[in-house]
Amino acid sequence: MKGYSSDKIRNIVLLGHGSTGKTTFLEAGLLNTKVISRLGKVESGNTVSDYEKMEIEKGYTINQTLVPVEYKGTKLNFIDTPGFFDFAGEARAALSTGATAIIMVDASSGIQVGTEKAWDLVKEYNSPTFFIINKIDKENVELDEVIAAIQDKFGSACVTLDDKDALDEAVAAADEELMEKFFEGEAFTDEEFAHGLATGIHNGDIMPIMTMSALTGDGVDGVLDALCKYVPKPETVVTAAKDADGNDIEIACDPAGDLVVYIFKTLADPFLGKISYAKIVSGTLKSGTDLYNPRSEKSEKLGSVFFVRGKAQEMTDTVVAGDMVALGKLQNTKTGDTLCAKNKQVEVKPAAFPTPCYFVAVEAADKNEDEKMAQGLSRLMEEDPTFVLERNAETHQTLLGGQGDIQLGIIQAKLKDRYGVSVNVVPQKIAYRETTVMFTSDSRHRQSLDSSSAKNSSADRFLRTTFLQLRRDSSSAWKRALSQAARYRTSRLFSTTVPITK
Repeated sequence: MKGYSSDKIRNIVLLGHGSTGKTTFLEAGLLNTKVISRLGKVESGNTVSDYEKMEIEKGYTINQTLVPVEYKGTKLNFIDTPGFFDFAGEARAALSTGATAIIMVDASSGIQVGTEKAWDLVKEYNSPTFFIINKIDKENVELDEVIAAIQDKFGSACVTLDDKDALDEAVAAADEELMEKFFEGEAFTDEEFAHGLATGIHNGDIMPIMTMSALTGDGVDGVLDALCKYVPKPETVVTAAKDADGNDIEIACDPAGDLVVYIFKTLADPFLGKISYAKIVSGTLKSGTDLYNPRSEKSEKLGSVFFVRGKAQEMTDTVVAGDMVALGKLQNTKTGDTLCAKNKQVEVKPAAFPTPCYFVAVEAADKNEDEKMAQGLSRLMEEDPTFVLERNAETHQTLLGGQGDIQLGIIQAKLKDRYGVSVNVVPQKIAYRETTVMFTSDSRHRQSLDSSSAKNSSADRFLRTTFLQLRRDSSSAWKRALSQAARYRTSRLFSTTVPITK
């Protein structure tokens, strides 16, 4: 890999439902450019992108991975992202770089849930978007129906690159001069057409649909050609940020500008240390540069700077605005942070990660490794900001929270593999609260009663029975209490403690 000027760089995020062929597409691109000599397969565990042990064992992508493809003098920085919804934070982080999105669609399955979720993300991040229909080699594929479904679901801006009438109209809409020429019936020059198409894609007015088979290689070169021509150049991308006073600003992608570096992914390797994926938002980065982190209020001296392709690394000493690179062993920096000059502080808008919605109670299998478990999970949190570790003050349990059981299972497996700590998932305890409840004699009406007023009532007219720490299913306790109250021929009013789950 070599350094490229900003105008020869394209940044692209691969999105889509699981098993649509995102990782295999990268293999096809690397095969066509002779980086690899044979096509790797996800199920064989030998792809460039899915190189981590867990990904090889499970047979699917877990982390976003940077895989550049150098094609005809242009560097296509692809970011491969997981298809499983549990790892949606990876796609969010990748899109926060301002990259163009490719939504991969399986020709035999059509629009799936993951397709729609990817669409929601690109709309949220306002990302220029391409659709690639993959696996056109499969039997009984109705390609025209899939294309029509995409257009029907996502709008008329979705057009195939061989639909000249639709493309001419879309290109004309991107530029006033081209619009006049279109209505006068004049044909566009190749340069005008390419400019108008790129402008329409950048503005979201055109979303090209392309077709291919990554497995057979059919159409892959055509896709790569189109991406080189029509993916917006870094110089057209402005990055939202805040200055030192908290004012909203936009940073232009200028190699001669002030150096601004955005960290969009962190890898926590127990042997190599922390590796940070970074996009050079502005300026030109050089190894050994001193930069400042406004969030941590600490300085970072850049040591190792290297290009990556999956797990392969190649050292470099200079990286220009618009390119993506890896930085080794940053001490005070995490995912979403910005590095800049101390006297010209800015903070790029970070990715908005989903909050945890699924929790399990965990404990170290070896009681002497509680601290080691907490330290290991803390390191893994640097890599995946979408899960949390909490201590419930009432139940005294440690809770692991994330996006789903697949994600939490992977985290537990990584903890054991990387840090040698086994954990057990145990039943969550119920936190109880005391409340006062009133039953009438026919048990048809129930209402909350303030405990202080109940205590001031006449003792001979009320029976008060307090149950502490009832089981979750307390129906039998209620029946015993009612039976006891019935033996007293008084009003059937009593208070009790019932479980309230958090």
